This record gives sequence, C-alpha cells and structure tokens, in this order.
Amino acid sequence: MRIIRIVIIIFICLLTVKLEVSGSIHDSAGSSSAQFLRINPGGRIPGLGNAGTSIHGTTESIFYNPSGLGYLENVEINGNYSKWFEQMNYSSLAIGVPIKNIGTFGAGFTGLFYGDIPIVVQDGAGDLSRPGNSTTANGLAFYLSYGRKIHKIFSAGINVKIINLALEEENSTSIGFDLGGMTKLLKDRLGLGFMLQNVGTKAKFIRSEYNLPLIIKFGAGYEALRIKNHTGLIVADIVKPMDDNIKFNFGLEYGFNRMVFIRGGYQVGYDLKNLTIGGGINVPLKENYAGIDYAYVPYGVLGATHRIGLKIQIGRADLDSRDPDIYYYRGADYFIKEDYENALKMWKITLEIDHGYDKARERIKEAQKMIEREEEMKKMKKTEDEFNKYLEKQKDSE
Repeated sequence: MRIIRIVIIIFICLLTVKLEVSGSIHDSAGSSSAQFLRINPGGRIPGLGNAGTSIHGTTESIFYNPSGLGYLENVEINGNYSKWFEQMNYSSLAIGVPIKNIGTFGAGFTGLFYGDIPIVVQDGAGDLSRPGNSTTANGLAFYLSYGRKIHKIFSAGINVKIINLALEEENSTSIGFDLGGMTKLLKDRLGLGFMLQNVGTKAKFIRSEYNLPLIIKFGAGYEALRIKNHTGLIVADIVKPMDDNIKFNFGLEYGFNRMVFIRGGYQVGYDLKNLTIGGGINVPLKENYAGIDYAYVPYGVLGATHRIGLKIQIGRADLDSRDPDIYYYRGADYFIKEDYENALKMWKITLEIDHGYDKARERIKEAQKMIEREEEMKKMKKTEDEFNKYLEKQKDSE
C-alpha cells in the first residue's frame, strides 16, 4: 500500500507557483521556491497597497527596505498576525535597536503555517481513503538586519536571512540576502528607495532545487500634506520579480494629530488582488508610544486576508520625529514652564529638520536670552550667598 500525501502536491505548488497570479504567464514562472517570502508583512504597509520601498523609520523596513532602518531613532518592536486562506496563518515579528554613530541593528521573523492537512492513502487498486491522520507544513525566515545613514540624505541597509521549508521529515534550508538604499530630499518630504530582494542559495526540497524569488523594487514617497495636525503621504512602488511580469503598487495615507490614520492602496499587474484599505491608531505612553494597524487585502475568489499589526516604540515622546511642528510646539510648552534649556533643544531640532522655520529661529534667540538671564541670576545669588556667609563670619568673630 502506498501513502500519498495530498499536502505534498499542495506544498510543492505553493513553493513553485506564486500566491499572486499575474495577468499573463511569464517564461520563468514556476522556477523559484519559498513563495511565502512574497507575502508582505505588517499592518501598515499592506494597507498602502504594499508600496513600502520608500517608507523609513520603522522596523517594518526590515521586510520592505532595510536601509529604512537608518532613520529609526528609538527601539521599536513590531508584530503582525494574519489569518490566511483556509487553515493557514501568517505571522511576523521585528525589532530594531539604533546605536548612535553606528547604525541600527535589527532582527526579524516571518512564518507561514499551513495547519493540519489530512493524509490520503491510495491502495493497490488505486482507491483513495482518509484514515484520519494528518500532517503539517510551514515556511520560515529569520532575519538579521543592519541599516545606517551614510550621509545626511542617504542610507543603506542589508538583510541576511535563513529560510526553512518543512514538511514532516522533509526539510530545506537556504540563505538569502536583501540589499537596499534610500535617499531623502526636499526637506525630508520626498523619499526614494531601491531594494534587491532574495539574492541567495537555491532551496533544495525533496529531489528538486529551486531559486529564491528574486525581486527588484523601486519606490517613491512624498509627504504631500504637513499642516499642524494633518499629514498626507503618497507612495508608489515598481516591482519586478525575475520570474514574473512587472507590477505597480500605489498607496495613500492620511493622518490626524499623528495618532489616527486612514489608508488605501491599489495594485496593478495582479489577477487576485488590487484594492487594499486599512487604518491605524497610535497612543502616546509618556516617553513611549504604542500603536495598532489593520489592513484588509482581498484576493478575489480565494477570499480576503486581514492583517493586524501591533507596535511599541521605547523612549520616544513624539509620534513622528521628522515633523518640525511637533518639536516647535513642544519647545513652546517647555518655554511656558520656564524650562529654557529643553525649549532651546527642541527649537534647534526644529531648525535641523526645516532650515526655513523662521519662528523657531526667533524663539531660539528668546530662549538664549532667558538662559543668559538665569545664569546672571545664579551668579548674583551665588555672590549674595557668599556675601551673607562673610557677614556671618564677621559677626561670629566679634
């Protein structure tokens, strides 16, 4: 009697045939493995039509463009869970730790878990039956990442990842690399990104060898709206898989008070998906903040996936350190409280971000005058104290 596991057929198909079917069949279709690496992690960027090559300052950059880690300013942890098709589940986890003058180190994990899959038995007559046993399969990737600002307007990054495919006793391990670069222009409003994804060794599974799904991405993002409590971001990616046709991803994000976000995206070149929607909420926690993101990504006849992401950033009092208004008004709060040193610090950062912020330049002068006045008052107080001590000594000597 011969045991045939239907899951092997399914699993091999998922290894060699893309989850995202394109409009026409490419000559190299089916030539690559580890297709779960094409799944886009996180809760924010999937809501933007997966246009994440130019997005920076978040640990999601590990999966979209590691050079974006160069702009991460505080420790961040980001986790994602997605209910996939049928019994499948997809999860990711990322952490980024910036070190001053060295760069940002990161680590990440993504995994597609297929759940329980029934075993089918074929007897000598060719009849199939299900004895009730089941098996499982999964695809896992473990990331080590590094990103750094090489210049004030340019950053570079790299991922090294170990990729594992497993089906009961069958197991395959390969090594992959991602390389990325990013530049920021127009007072940090315009971001341009590039990523070469899944360069690496072949994945050997059962008796076959497959390439990793090599992908080249170019992306652009522009902060079109930055007015006090309102922000608006436009992003776009050009994606060229080496085993498929070119694709285009577009996304829009509106933010209110850096706390509430609405997102939408559209993807061109896919049969099973196009429109995406999502949103998010950030909550300040003293000097930290936590956030939750959600994305709804439909796949046509296969159904829809729901992406939920949770994040926490440690040691950061603001929700977007690249917004000069946040630092300006924080400086004003410190000034009112007569904390002139911190007010001066905030307004200097405001000018670093936006050199044309004239109000901050004027307030810096005010803060410097107040600091000088405080120094004079301290000197006068010190002189007065010394004089009083002298008088007391004179009295004691008499």
